[in-house]
Amino acid sequence: MLCGFPVNSKHIRSALVVISVAVLCSFSPVLYIIAWHLRHGSTVTFSGKSISVPLGWIVDSYDYTAIGITKPPRCLPCGTRPLGTASISKLRYTEGKDEAEIVKNWYRTASGLTQGTNLVLSSRNEDHLTCTRTSLRSRPDWVNLSCLAYPSMLDAEFLGRTKDMDEYLAIARSMR
Repeated sequence: MLCGFPVNSKHIRSALVVISVAVLCSFSPVLYIIAWHLRHGSTVTFSGKSISVPLGWIVDSYDYTAIGITKPPRCLPCGTRPLGTASISKLRYTEGKDEAEIVKNWYRTASGLTQGTNLVLSSRNEDHLTCTRTSLRSRPDWVNLSCLAYPSMLDAEFLGRTKDMDEYLAIARSMR
């Protein structure tokens, strides 16, 4: 007897099944992430480039103009808000324009909007990745990064935890 109730193996099995289902459901985001990567792999092709999707991230929206990459929470009790989001799109109205002018205009717009710090992350044989970084006053442990990869002319925006910035930069570097 347990708490005044008779206990038999059927009750114990039923309780174990309920507990197991509850645990699996609470960690369902991890199961979904694993399933997504088993089905799609670790890259997605966008605008002729193979974009890296690190483990823990999934592509949640995709069309011919942009893709959205999200880092879901690890478990449902941890919350339902994503831990980070990235949006990648092709710069518009760049046909026939000078690359240096395009980059200068992008930087002027990005740094004017974010009041950020310029980071030139790489400069290798005409493949460049330029980013601006802004810390959020309301969430000091979060950061906003805007990156331009050229000559591919892909623009990426990241909003997420500062500790996930390396994962995001891996995504951004794959855009070059």
